[in-house]
Amino acid sequence: MSKFKNTIEKFFTSSFFWVLISGMIIVSNLLWFLPTIFSLRSSVSSVEEATLDAMVEKINSFLNEKEFEVKVAARFVLENLNDRGNDLLVQQILKEDHFSSVALSDKNGNEIIKYNKFKTVPFEDLTNILDRSDFKDVVRTEKTSWSDVDVSERLEPFITLNIPVFSKSREFIGVISATISVSPIFRVLANININNWKAYVTDSNGMLISDPDLSLVLRGNDYSNRKIVQDALRSQHTIISAVDNTYVYEDNYGIEMFAVAKKIQKTNWVVVFEEPRTSALKNIIKLIVFAIGSFILMSFFIFLMYRVNLKVIAGRTELEKNFSVQVELSHNLEESKKDIEAVNSHLKEKDLKLVEKVAELEYFQKFLVDREIRMAELKKEIAELKLKK
Repeated sequence: MSKFKNTIEKFFTSSFFWVLISGMIIVSNLLWFLPTIFSLRSSVSSVEEATLDAMVEKINSFLNEKEFEVKVAARFVLENLNDRGNDLLVQQILKEDHFSSVALSDKNGNEIIKYNKFKTVPFEDLTNILDRSDFKDVVRTEKTSWSDVDVSERLEPFITLNIPVFSKSREFIGVISATISVSPIFRVLANININNWKAYVTDSNGMLISDPDLSLVLRGNDYSNRKIVQDALRSQHTIISAVDNTYVYEDNYGIEMFAVAKKIQKTNWVVVFEEPRTSALKNIIKLIVFAIGSFILMSFFIFLMYRVNLKVIAGRTELEKNFSVQVELSHNLEESKKDIEAVNSHLKEKDLKLVEKVAELEYFQKFLVDREIRMAELKKEIAELKLKK
């Protein structure tokens, strides 16, 4: 039993036991810490994605609204493209918000009717637009096409919407091309102020077309080398970077950014929301700091308990040792008392024998004295007898 107790005591006071306790605490903390980190990063991703989806929906709503307005008008285009009714129809489209110019062309690219909201377009300014890529797309596919973003003379960003026009027999006969100012939606993106978020837009080639910092747009910044832009152009899904570091990149100022991106299918734009990595992960950083602080505090507490336990064990061992010494001393004292009693008993016996010897000597002495007296008397009597003779 004592051996078992000593074994247990050695185990609980060994460094291995306390390292084991520390390891168990670390593992138990990791069991909640790692899922919490993942959950927080997922929450960041969810917020990013929800915000982006809301803004993409606004852009799509704007583009869908303009497309719908032109498509409705295209149904009423007369087969004789030079008809006066078409002239009025084009003017009516131009009256809608955000349209800066509207043109009706035949399928060979010849502009037949064209109106501009800011200037008069004389007949001689009508041109052939067959070489324009967005016009080629609508002629080739006979479907709606959108041009890349360009900048007007008024320094307004615009995009051209091309709607095919069909005859009653569904024969492709022409195209309505409507130039639309996209400043309103770009201003919405530029004015976004959610924490440290910033929104920018690139075209299908990765060139910057919208940014709160207009100078970056005017310089024609090329973001086609950013993986998040590349993958967003190839995907129909939202690309996010908060879950891992796949799409983390440095912005123009060398700051690491988390970003979320999505492609506008109609125009092949990529809308990107970005936020400094440290800002996005501030709650995670706080949690990590708290976890590290807790670990250091817990380690110090365990070390302190280990030292206190050692002192308690050492004190108990010392007490047990002193008690053993006291028991041994007590035992030795009892043995000494027994020895002393034995010596005393022996001395008493010696004393008794000595008394007896003394008594014998006294008796013997008395005997000798009496004999000497008798001898003296006898000599005296002998002497007296001699005198009488």
